[in-house]
Amino acid sequence: MSAAPRLAIYPGSFDPVTHGHLDILQRALGVFERVVIAVADNVRKGGLFDRAERVALLRQVVGTEPRVEVDAFDGLLVDYARQRGAQTIVRGLRAVADFEYEFQLALMNRRLEPQLDTIFLMTDQSNFYVSSSLVKEVARLGGDVGAFVPEPIHRALVAKLAPAARQPHAPLKRSPTVASSPSTRRRLPARREPQARRRAAGEGSSEAERTGCHRRRANAGSGRAADLSTPLQRTTTVPMRTRLAPSLGPLRTFRRCSPSQKPPQIA
Repeated sequence: MSAAPRLAIYPGSFDPVTHGHLDILQRALGVFERVVIAVADNVRKGGLFDRAERVALLRQVVGTEPRVEVDAFDGLLVDYARQRGAQTIVRGLRAVADFEYEFQLALMNRRLEPQLDTIFLMTDQSNFYVSSSLVKEVARLGGDVGAFVPEPIHRALVAKLAPAARQPHAPLKRSPTVASSPSTRRRLPARREPQARRRAAGEGSSEAERTGCHRRRANAGSGRAADLSTPLQRTTTVPMRTRLAPSLGPLRTFRRCSPSQKPPQIA
């Protein structure tokens, strides 16, 4: 790869460009004779400005600086650097959390192009917490981001997000609940009433169930506890008629007998 004299590539999405980006650019100009700001699309992030808008905004911010060029590219960064004849990539770091991801990118670029090196530059301490994603989030929520971006970028953010801010918010929809409907509350006792009448009349239950139910009601009304010492006597054998569990045998029901009666022996 033929290298241009002291040429470096400063890639990024710059959506939008912040004071942290410009601080890295100034530090790179102290090391290299020329710096190309290469604008690309970040597939992992949602874009606010399209690539043409970002290139135009960067050119407004950079102005007529002869040592800086703003360009856009598609594809791999190593292919673009080879096309421009550059052997150095400049990347900015804000904190230790940025280094792990940037280190992986640098190793991958070197694996794809062994002659391509990456230089990491630390931004000023005042920009450690400033990022394009955070600036967009604050701006979308109506916050003032004028202290984090250049004035042309601030005006572009306000113009871009103003139509969305003027749209009225739709009211929250409340999900219907059973307790909030008077008609539903009036219908609930009517649903339980047929079942209560059937229980009182003894419908849908066997003689043993009705006897046990009446006995429990009598004990509850008299305040006496149920006599658990009364043995159980087998009275009825009902064959199990189901194909799901034919091996379970007959279904047996039991009722309580008086203490004077002896329970029969179960064979």
